[in-house]
Formats: sequence, structure tokens, C-alpha cells
Amino acid sequence: PIDLVAASGWTIRANVISDFIKAEGNRVSYGAFAKGGGSGNVFERNLVWCGRRLRGLPGQRVGLSFGGGGTGKALCRDGRCITEHDGGIMRANLVVGCSDAGIYLNSAANTRVEDNTLIDTTGIEVRFPTSSARLDGNLVDGPIRSRDGGLVHEGDNRSSAVWQAF
Repeated sequence: PIDLVAASGWTIRANVISDFIKAEGNRVSYGAFAKGGGSGNVFERNLVWCGRRLRGLPGQRVGLSFGGGGTGKALCRDGRCITEHDGGIMRANLVVGCSDAGIYLNSAANTRVEDNTLIDTTGIEVRFPTSSARLDGNLVDGPIRSRDGGLVHEGDNRSSAVWQAF
């Protein structure tokens, strides 16, 4: 997994991330996330297969996230963490077999989510009033949803059971 905190301007491209699990605490694990008040990070052309060999084990697995589970203010780039991430892009990723959201935006402002394919996940979730996302060209086996005041601008996406999309 990739855990990027308080970083800006990074591109995470063409990785295979699979079989991750968090055994303690809240048991929510992430394939890759950027948080901590960073900006301008890009997740592009990655394969995230949450449960390739670990399918059925306890815990929740999230594919890609800007924001993740939140960051303590002392660890944030600006010392405040008004947003966990700003101006990020998730583009052309394949996210498969996650017991939770394939893409999760938690206090992630001005995010672009483009041309991703999510199969066997709980979809895309944009959470909290500090989150805003423009979604376009995504194929999502599950819902695209706003939660707790997140703002979603949908373009041309396909959101349904995967067999209906082909």
C-alpha cells in the first residue's frame, strides 16, 4: 500500500497494489491514499486489487483515497488540515474487489476523477462539505454518492451492475 502524508505534486503511476489488510484499530485499510493537507497529487494507471488472495477476511478495504481516515493537525502540511487534499486527480485506474469504496474522497477539494474502472467495490464516495469532485468517464460497478455534504459534479459516467455496462 501507499501512504502519502503532507506531500504535494507527486504522481503515483502504473503500480500493482494488492492484498492489504489492517489487523488492528478500526480495521479500515487503503490501497493508496494521499492526505495531510497536500495538493496536486495524481493517481494514474494503477491496478488496485484489494482482495486478490485475502478475499473474505475481516476488515474494510478501500481502493484509492484522497483524505483517507483523516490526519492530526500536527502532521498536516499547513498545520491546520482544513482539507485533507486539494486539486488531486485520479485517472485511468482499475480498482477491483474492495469490500468498501473503490474511490473515497474525504475532505478532498477540487478533485477530478476520470476514466477509472471499478469492479466489485461499493462505488465512489465523496464525503464532507470540504469535498468536491468532478467525475467523468468512469465505469463503476456500484453507486456514485455524496455523503455528509460532499459535492459531486457528474459528467458521463456508467454506474450500475457491471454486467449491465458491457
